[in-house]
Amino acid sequence: MRSRLSGRPHHPRRQHDRHDPGAGPPDGRTARHGLPAAHPGLAPEPGDITVRKTRYGALSTTDLDRQLRDRGITTLVIAGISTSGAVLSTVTDAADRDYQLYVLSDGVTDPDPQAHQTLMAGVFPRLAHIIDTAELRSLLHASRPDRANTGRA
Repeated sequence: MRSRLSGRPHHPRRQHDRHDPGAGPPDGRTARHGLPAAHPGLAPEPGDITVRKTRYGALSTTDLDRQLRDRGITTLVIAGISTSGAVLSTVTDAADRDYQLYVLSDGVTDPDPQAHQTLMAGVFPRLAHIIDTAELRSLLHASRPDRANTGRA
């Protein structure tokens, strides 16, 4: 499952924008915070759910919840570049919808290190399991032994 922000996340009253900040400028950097664009290895694969969101959270302005429920998905693993923005919004919304949540400690970051630390240590542990990618790989292999030798998590 992939989500991508469309619109202007820093202006909550504005629904649409003329350009897609998620696409980033031609040099491959994102428009927000000058961070590098997503790694090509993270591109959606056939069968992946892809949604375009207009607010911080991945669930509130998309049909993602319905698509996940239709597939019987009840567990989400969260990663992202804005712990205090999209990650926070998605985690709180998903927790309210009773998903089992895992936040990847080494898969989230924020431009404000103090906000990041506060959320990771004080807020998210009440709503989600905090694990790193190595723990995720172990959990996935334990639950799906048939994938243990594929090199994919």
